[in-house]
Amino acid sequence: MNSLVSVIIPYYNNETTIKETIESVLNQTYKFIEIILVDDGSRVELHEIIGATFDKQNLTYLKQENSGVSIARNNGARKAKGEFLIFLDADDLIKPSYIEKCIQKFDLPDTKIVYTDARMFGRCTELWNLPVYTNFRDFLKDNIIYISAVIRRNDFINANGFDTELTHYEDWDLWISILKNGGNVIKINEELFLYRKTEFLTSATDQADKSNNIRAINRLKIFLKHHDIYSKYYTNFENMFFKYLAYEERKKKISFTKKLKHKLKAIFTTKNS
Repeated sequence: MNSLVSVIIPYYNNETTIKETIESVLNQTYKFIEIILVDDGSRVELHEIIGATFDKQNLTYLKQENSGVSIARNNGARKAKGEFLIFLDADDLIKPSYIEKCIQKFDLPDTKIVYTDARMFGRCTELWNLPVYTNFRDFLKDNIIYISAVIRRNDFINANGFDTELTHYEDWDLWISILKNGGNVIKINEELFLYRKTEFLTSATDQADKSNNIRAINRLKIFLKHHDIYSKYYTNFENMFFKYLAYEERKKKISFTKKLKHKLKAIFTTKNS
């Protein structure tokens, strides 16, 4: 397969890691690649860091005011020319055969998403325990696919890209939107993706780990956004939803007022009417 792959790298103050991330893409065994760098209002101009790399013909540079990673990814996708997309964070790495081996899997019927085994590096070095995707119903319970999985650009467009209202789980939301009408997910049993755990706990995942509110609130947003899908696969979804609220309150992850609970119940009532 000689299809073009667009690798979109949002960049925000990643001066110490961005060159290594770009090099991991330039070193791919698969050569039909374009790189789109999106500077999300960083303090240091990107060309000052990566220098001669800007001379690469397959590299496009975009700059925006600081607007967040989802907007940066969406803006990069609008410039993409490739049949396939990869969203690679500016501190993560992909091994040389990552793109080639992932793209090969799209020869299989109705493949929508391809990801691989992954390893954490940086402040810890260990296998990232990502389960194998088995079915859509189970996937609705929790995300098991990292942001840098390979997808088709048309599927991304049809899913309306990343939801900029989400500050966490935006990848899970995208995967749900892509898979809701069917399709296969393939996991390659080889550690080809490297997820950096920084010393300073600055990643979105680290921030969410420090504040359970972030996870809980965004999970609720996804439940509400995809209410019709959840109700299709879980006939008692409303009960499950409010049990989840009670669970979060008991663990003191998030506080819900009676006013908000009534609002949520009203939303469900409207959707079911």
